[in-house]
Amino acid sequence: MKTPTWRGSVNLHEAPDSPRFEDSDTGARYVRVFHGPYGTCLSQKPTRGSAVAGHPGFKVDSISVEKGPGGKGILTFAMVINPITEDLPVYEIEWVESQKDLLTHPIYRQGGTRLLNDTDLDQIEDWKSRSSASERTAKFDGLSNNAKHAATKLRRGTDSWVAYSPVARVTTIHPSKPNTGGCGTRNAPPAECSVGGYTYVKTADRLARRTRQWERVQEWTGAEYVDPDLYPS
Repeated sequence: MKTPTWRGSVNLHEAPDSPRFEDSDTGARYVRVFHGPYGTCLSQKPTRGSAVAGHPGFKVDSISVEKGPGGKGILTFAMVINPITEDLPVYEIEWVESQKDLLTHPIYRQGGTRLLNDTDLDQIEDWKSRSSASERTAKFDGLSNNAKHAATKLRRGTDSWVAYSPVARVTTIHPSKPNTGGCGTRNAPPAECSVGGYTYVKTADRLARRTRQWERVQEWTGAEYVDPDLYPS
């Protein structure tokens, strides 16, 4: 038996009953069907999320190509209203708290009212390491006024303070799986969700499949200082 082969035009031709309009619980959509060589159907199929002339406001949502006898192909694609919102990201700013060592508080750092120098820090550690009350008292009496200010809080049980940092978050929707990564690097978030005065490190890049789309959530955490040796750009 002779194998059937495609003869005729190598262009795509729209089926007589195409396009077909549908209105369902998920909204309005158009379905268009084209016939032609299978290879042409594959090479000329639209991309998801693209617009099609003659259907303003609609974008391609799903595509299928069927192969028939003799190299015949059937290209079918459906269009819905704005299925892709890649150009409409959601920007968020959230302030989160973190516990930090008491001696890192701004009042004990350069520019603070109770600056602790290297000698103060060493003497405080020496005071903390003493095992007897008499030794601790003697060491405490020898501390500077600023060191005594911090040591007094430490012996009352206050060894940390709560700091608040901005977290910039961007959510985007993609028709196909996007690349992710870049965490652990100094990386500025978009201006729409950036708070001035902070250096940012990218701390999260989550990807989830939502029906026929991909949802990507990126996060950047701001800090007053980020060590460039530990967090490269």
